[in-house]
Amino acid sequence: MKPGDVIVIYNEDIYPPKKKLSLCLSLKDNLFFLINSQSNYPFSLAIDKENHKFLKRDSYICCGRIFSYPKEKIEKVLKDKSLTVGKLVADKVIELINYLSNVKTLNKEEKNIIMNSFKTSNIL
Repeated sequence: MKPGDVIVIYNEDIYPPKKKLSLCLSLKDNLFFLINSQSNYPFSLAIDKENHKFLKRDSYICCGRIFSYPKEKIEKVLKDKSLTVGKLVADKVIELINYLSNVKTLNKEEKNIIMNSFKTSNIL
């Protein structure tokens, strides 16, 4: 799994807890954004179904809060390739990185980790 990959994983930190699409920002640092079908979270970036076939409908990357998952859940995703459902297209990765400068709920260190993760993965 690398930055930009989208996985399906059970998230216990949301209500109600359920399986969610999660965007890998840094596997090393265990950082993920959620993808939601509605923009009812601050700092949501639109993502279209046309370029992201894993989506059922146009959706949003929720950039206002970073999630981490227990090691066992990440290992399960790494073993079961069907849980990695797609990845962001290059243009959307660039848009996401640029969008992060507007996100006031993330600190500078978190933003730097995300940007460096994409750069060292040769995605940017």
